[in-house]
Amino acid sequence: MKFSGRIKDVNSDFEFLEQSISDDEAQQYYVDWMAKYRKYFRDGSEIKTIIMANRSIRARREIITSAILFEESKVARENGCISATYFLTYYSLFHAMWSVLFLNSDLNNSISEITHQKLKNLFCDYYTRNNFFDMDMKDYITKHKDMREFFSYNVPFNMIGDAIDFDLIEQIVLKCFQLANLHNSMLAKCSGFLNVTEENIPWIKTYFAVFNGRTRENGKMLEDPSEEHQLIEMLKYGIKIENYEIELSNDWDEMGYAYYLDGKFDEVAVDRVKSNALNLVYKAIRY
Repeated sequence: MKFSGRIKDVNSDFEFLEQSISDDEAQQYYVDWMAKYRKYFRDGSEIKTIIMANRSIRARREIITSAILFEESKVARENGCISATYFLTYYSLFHAMWSVLFLNSDLNNSISEITHQKLKNLFCDYYTRNNFFDMDMKDYITKHKDMREFFSYNVPFNMIGDAIDFDLIEQIVLKCFQLANLHNSMLAKCSGFLNVTEENIPWIKTYFAVFNGRTRENGKMLEDPSEEHQLIEMLKYGIKIENYEIELSNDWDEMGYAYYLDGKFDEVAVDRVKSNALNLVYKAIRY
């Protein structure tokens, strides 16, 4: 047994994540992180539960962001948009890795604002020293970041660097999605349920804004109806680290309708990208 079957109430398997690790490696990884998460929640602090529940929501949104950017990168390539293709593929990788880091209890809340260099180093230090990714991830990410910068700031007149391997990028993001799902499932198993009280409502709102809010340069919040609904549900039903298989279907239902208003974007084109992104996530997490 590797990861599949270790956690009850999770239907997803972890076939991409398990491709290049042994049973013993999987068991040790699981045991080590379960011990780490149990220690994190051991003092029964309400704040820790509130923080990690909100980080779990953000990690799930990072998965969706990564999937959308990856599917948009394929559209950009098909339409000859070279700069956009490099930009979107790099950020698809970036957000896939970020989804996992949000669930790392060793990292403090500054994870919500992180440099590209620090994200790369943290991800590789924590998750590539085993055999999940049978390649030099640090070098691979660095090359993609360089190409993104070349084509974003000073577009070269001739093609430089290697061609983008979309199959490889897809495999990496799928592994990241399954890694995030694995860690979220472990967190859910180690944490408990927290009732909403008058005393903890300010903390719930504060940390929701930290991890899931958007602030303009003038300090005002940029509101997304789906985020408002998420906060309302937390305040109504209580605080719990939710199973991604349940929550992802709700996320997709919330997505997209506002883009169609006033002809902002073509509805058919948006739905095509959304559908392909949904299918990509579903490859990794059965919901």
